[in-house]
Amino acid sequence: MLPEPRGGVTLSRSDMRRSYHSRRGGHAVKPPIHLLPLKQWKAHDRHVLQVPFVVEALGNFRGHTRSGEHVRYVARQRAQTALFLMCTMKRPKLPARVRLVRIAPRGLDEDDNLPRSFKHVRDGIADWLGINDKSRKVVHFTYDNEPAGVRVYGARIEILLAP
Repeated sequence: MLPEPRGGVTLSRSDMRRSYHSRRGGHAVKPPIHLLPLKQWKAHDRHVLQVPFVVEALGNFRGHTRSGEHVRYVARQRAQTALFLMCTMKRPKLPARVRLVRIAPRGLDEDDNLPRSFKHVRDGIADWLGINDKSRKVVHFTYDNEPAGVRVYGARIEILLAP
């Protein structure tokens, strides 16, 4: 079992969303992953919220996008983002700039996979702000990767304050 560094959640094999199979058809035993804890702080120019998500690259998703598992995953991550923001932060004045950071052992392609993997989080932020996320004039999103330890995952939402 992984040691839990300063809070957070360690998910066992049975808690993970996707099942992995070995070449012989049996279940491969995967080590547990550690989700970073929910934290919120304010820097001099931004509000920051760290959320315990596994932000996955869905660009090469091979299942059907209307499958029950995928639809539940999308709805859950969108609702959790809006709920975390409602409980911890005040709405910023619009227009706003939002930086979304994926914390994981390996980075994603910043042009294609990274923005697509944050789509559900972006929808949750738009729900929290009460706007349509299509308009770049109201909210401008930027994306970034941050390396983490082995099997450590999370995401960070940074709302940049207007000067």
